[in-house]
Amino acid sequence: MSKKKSQKPGKIYNKTRTYGPPHPWRLCPLGQHWVSEHRRRVPPSKSHPAGYITTVHATCRDNPSEKDSLYTAELQRIAETFFESASSRNKNDLGYSNENKYNSLIEGWTKYWNEVLSPKELLDSDLVKALIASESGFNPGVKPPKGA
Repeated sequence: MSKKKSQKPGKIYNKTRTYGPPHPWRLCPLGQHWVSEHRRRVPPSKSHPAGYITTVHATCRDNPSEKDSLYTAELQRIAETFFESASSRNKNDLGYSNENKYNSLIEGWTKYWNEVLSPKELLDSDLVKALIASESGFNPGVKPPKGA
């Protein structure tokens, strides 16, 4: 383990990077990731010759890479918890049957990344929606052409 720098309030340190405070929607501190509740098979042992199944409760775990990462379980929890209230979009018509199905996700993640990255010019959720329309037509199963 490397020597830790003297820590300042609101900063999180690891070997490779200093992080600011986490976004308020994050479930875990920076440098950790969310693990959803799941079942785990415990192999046989002397005390339990047949093995058994246990429940691992949802919790924050350290990232082995010590980098700040968002994994699927945390992405899903953030979206379920915060994005319905984040959506204020008027339904617009780009001509796709299911385009409005993703409005809250597009608005929520656009808001999140604008707050985290603090760009000089904010990313517009309408631009993101138009990009998704042009790339996939709002079809989550679309595959890129060979060689793309």
